[in-house]
Amino acid sequence: EAGFGAVVLEAPWEPARRLDAYIRGSGADADAVAALGDFMRFPRWSWRNSEVRDFAESLRALNRTRAPGAMPVRLYGMDIYSVPESADAVVRHLAQRSNEAAALARQRYACFAAYLDEPMLYGRETESGRAASCTEGAAAQLAEIAAETRAEEDFSAWQSARVVRNGEAYYRALYREGALSWNLREQHLADTLTQLLERMGTGGKIVVWAHNSHQGDARESD
Repeated sequence: EAGFGAVVLEAPWEPARRLDAYIRGSGADADAVAALGDFMRFPRWSWRNSEVRDFAESLRALNRTRAPGAMPVRLYGMDIYSVPESADAVVRHLAQRSNEAAALARQRYACFAAYLDEPMLYGRETESGRAASCTEGAAAQLAEIAAETRAEEDFSAWQSARVVRNGEAYYRALYREGALSWNLREQHLADTLTQLLERMGTGGKIVVWAHNSHQGDARESD
C-alpha cells in the first residue's frame, strides 16, 4: 500500500535468493519451509524460523494478487555469511557461458575449500600464516565479473562475487584488533542496499530488516 518494492534482510545473499524465488512463484520449493532450507550457517536461527516462514507465505500470497506484468515484491539478503555458497554460485553462473571461465573461478576460490563447514576458520588460518590467502583471487574474480551486471542473473552473480571478496576480508579482519571487521561488514550491508535501490530506479523503496546495532549506533547496545 505504501509502495515498497522489496524487503532486505540482514541475511546471506544466496540463501535469500532461494526464498525470493519462492515468494515470486518461480522456485522449485513446495512451501516456505523448504525455501528456507539453504539457511544453514550462523545466524540460522534469525531467519529459519516460523515467523519468517509465515512472512514468506504472506509475500507469496501478495504477489499472486498482482496484475500480470506488475513487478512482484522481492526479498533479498545483504549479509556476507555465505562465502562458500556464493563462490559456488559464481562458478555455476560462469559455467553456463564458459567452462574455462568457470575453471579459473574454481581455481581462484580453491583456498576456501578446506573451510566449507566453518568459514571463520579461514581467517584464523590465513592470519596466522598457516594457510594460503584467497585475497587476490577473490578480488580478480570480482573485477572480471563486474562489467556484466544489467541482467538479473548477471547482477546476482556479481553480488555473489562481492560477498566472496568482502567476506574473505571480513573473516581475516575478525582476528585483528579494533573495529575493522565490524566496519567491513557494515560497508557491505550499506553498499548492497545502494545497489538494490539503484536497480529499482527512481522512487524505489525498500524495507530493511536488521538488528538495531546495525541500524544505529553500536555503542548503544551490548
